[in-house]
Amino acid sequence: MEEEKKQVILYTTNTCNKCHFIKPHLEKLVAQYEGIQFREISIEENPLAFEQSGVTIAPTVAFYKCESETGRLEDIKSLDEYRTLTEDLFNNNDE
Repeated sequence: MEEEKKQVILYTTNTCNKCHFIKPHLEKLVAQYEGIQFREISIEENPLAFEQSGVTIAPTVAFYKCESETGRLEDIKSLDEYRTLTEDLFNNNDE
C-alpha cells in the first residue's frame, strides 16, 4: 500500500515578519516527524496557490494529507498549538 502524502504548508508574504519568525520553528517541528514534508508558498511567487487555497492572511499554516486539507491555523500561534495539530492530524493511525 502506498504511503499517504503528508504536508505542512506555510503561506507567506515577503513583507510578513511573523512568517519569517515562525518558519525556522515550523521546519524544526516538522523535521521531528517521519514522512511529513514542509513547504513554503509565497503570495508574490505563487498568487494562484493563495487563491485556490482560500488563504486570506499570512502567516497561515495548512496541513494536508493525500492532497486534501485536514487543518489550518491562521496568524501566528504558539509552537504547542502547531505541535498538537500536527500530532492530531498525522500521528494517529487510520484504521
